[in-house]
Amino acid sequence: MDTPVRFRFAEREDTPLVLEFIIELARYEKLEDQVVADVETLERELFDEGGAQVLIAEVDRQPVGFALFFHNFSTFLGRRGLYLEDLYVVSFIHIYVCIRERGCPSR
Repeated sequence: MDTPVRFRFAEREDTPLVLEFIIELARYEKLEDQVVADVETLERELFDEGGAQVLIAEVDRQPVGFALFFHNFSTFLGRRGLYLEDLYVVSFIHIYVCIRERGCPSR
């Protein structure tokens, strides 16, 4: 596959997509019943409060994954750090079929 992956920071209007990815990840981990986040809560925490940041991965302008992270601080090291909370990529088969057929459904 020679189609490049593009990364961008999520924007407020991506919040439903971020929630969809969170639910897909929880479904994969068989923890879907534990997801209590909703669009309003995520929007407030991510964009109003700045509690975390999200990167969206795209192939041919179609979202294929996300990374949710936040900054932390190590008292032992005396340095800032970054904590990767979640990393999720849709299945390779789905990505391949979307690219090959150029018929990716929009999320």
